[in-house]
Amino acid sequence: MSKIRKIFLFACIIMLIAHIIRYFFYNGDILQTSIGTIAMICLIISVILNKGTEK
Repeated sequence: MSKIRKIFLFACIIMLIAHIIRYFFYNGDILQTSIGTIAMICLIISVILNKGTEK
């Protein structure tokens, strides 16, 4: 389970980096906004999963 969570967190970091790069190249794009939102949701879910395993 921890391996899957690490891969998931790594994918979220890649999505955030891609979101930042797209923001600089295509400022104010609808696609960029949706990708940023999805990346933030993925990070929140991964944090919740990490807290769930710590208990």
